[in-house]
Amino acid sequence: MVINKKTQKTVRKNTYKKEDSSTPKYSKIRSVLTRKRTIEKKEPKLSSLQKENISKILFSIVLALCIFGSIAWASFAIYGYATRSEYFAIRKIEYNGNKFLTEKELADITGLELGTNILNYEMTQIEADLLKNPWIDSVRIRRNLPSKLFIEVKEKEAVFWATKDDVLYYLDKNINFIAPVTKEKFISLPTIDIKYASEETIRSLPFFIDTLASMGLPFSNSEISWFSINHIKGYELYLEDYNLNISVAIEDLEKNIQNLTLAVRDLKKRNEIKKIKEIRSAHNQVTVVKN
Repeated sequence: MVINKKTQKTVRKNTYKKEDSSTPKYSKIRSVLTRKRTIEKKEPKLSSLQKENISKILFSIVLALCIFGSIAWASFAIYGYATRSEYFAIRKIEYNGNKFLTEKELADITGLELGTNILNYEMTQIEADLLKNPWIDSVRIRRNLPSKLFIEVKEKEAVFWATKDDVLYYLDKNINFIAPVTKEKFISLPTIDIKYASEETIRSLPFFIDTLASMGLPFSNSEISWFSINHIKGYELYLEDYNLNISVAIEDLEKNIQNLTLAVRDLKKRNEIKKIKEIRSAHNQVTVVKN
């Protein structure tokens, strides 16, 4: 087979022939590259006024930081001096609202001492420490500089005794356990039995206690030996000194308490209260059972 060298050379020449740069494809690429170089060359230049403004801003920031640092340092130095100064020594600590807890017990909890610097105590921490005590319901602390502290506490009010896990506890009128009964902290209160109490009777108990107290019955809470709540008789209490059992139905409770109060007052006025063994107030009437 014979190949014409002239033809082969011509083919090769045609094969590697360069494309004309004036074609639309190359014109587009060249235009993009030219535009890119133009954009890159256009760097923003700050005017002398802009540079001056930036310098002023930086100077203001540095100056503000220096002033803030100086104030912080001065404040720290002043506070350090104040916490060591006798001018802020505690000269009076006054406790109010405590009935069950003594001032010594409150002082032991707070750790406050006369003569110590009042600024060395954190009031929120003192409040938190007091609230850890089971007898304290709320706390209000007022610090009168330079040397006086006033602490007002609101104690929980014990109304009943109740047994839990073979331990006798104080309870409030909402049947919340407060603290165990101890010989150091002893108050004679009626023992309450809520074994057969319904949710309704427990919810109504605070109202019953408050209403009973407001009616002015001729006997105190301490004279009640035991207190029971059940779905049959409602609220039932026993007065050991009188050997008297009293029960009040839950339905129309306020009216039943009013009727009971009138009956008990009348019986006591006529010296017949000790001749009665049971008084039942229910359905807008009072039933009396003699011995």
